[in-house]
Amino acid sequence: MQSIIRNLSKIFVNIQLFPDVEVKLLSLQRKSICREYEEVEHQNKILKNGFYPILEIRRDHHNNQQIKYKSYYKDNKLHRDIDQASRIKYFKSGQIKFKKYFKDNSFYREGKPALVKYFKSGQIRCKYFFKDNKFYREHKPSLIEYYRNGQIRHESYLKYNKHHREGDNPSYITYYENGNIKIKTYHKNIIVVIEKSCLERFNLLLLNILKMGK
Repeated sequence: MQSIIRNLSKIFVNIQLFPDVEVKLLSLQRKSICREYEEVEHQNKILKNGFYPILEIRRDHHNNQQIKYKSYYKDNKLHRDIDQASRIKYFKSGQIKFKKYFKDNSFYREGKPALVKYFKSGQIRCKYFFKDNKFYREHKPSLIEYYRNGQIRHESYLKYNKHHREGDNPSYITYYENGNIKIKTYHKNIIVVIEKSCLERFNLLLLNILKMGK
């Protein structure tokens, strides 16, 4: 924090280098969002004037003052060079709800899930693997959902948002909570859009039906 304050004058002097970044005093509260600015190293590349690019950290809080989310931006884009989440959302309890990994506003994480969701207990709920901002993973499921007991609930093999798996193998598998297979589906290159678990989609559909009946 002290290093940030010492360098504030440098940032103001060189603000013309960052026209998209609005520099404000640290810990300034505005519409419940607190933004902090740091000078950080960017792939060990120093700018011509000797300064590092600015990483902007945005925060928001729940009504109980627990942190709600933390996001990292560079040039107004969700971005982090190191293997750490660019956006983290929290439950009111303080437990992490999800982690998203971005580079230049696109999902990106080499060999690891770029989106991880959690139950309130802290157990992993879902893992999503991406390439070029689309579901993708070689020879392994790119979408995995879990039961609360840690057993796999559903896994999908997708390449660029299309179900695909080499050989005579299922690309969509759902399991019972005891680990036994419930459904196996075989298909290739069928476009799908997956944003919620099957149960969530069913609940949403049921809710819409009930609303239509009122």
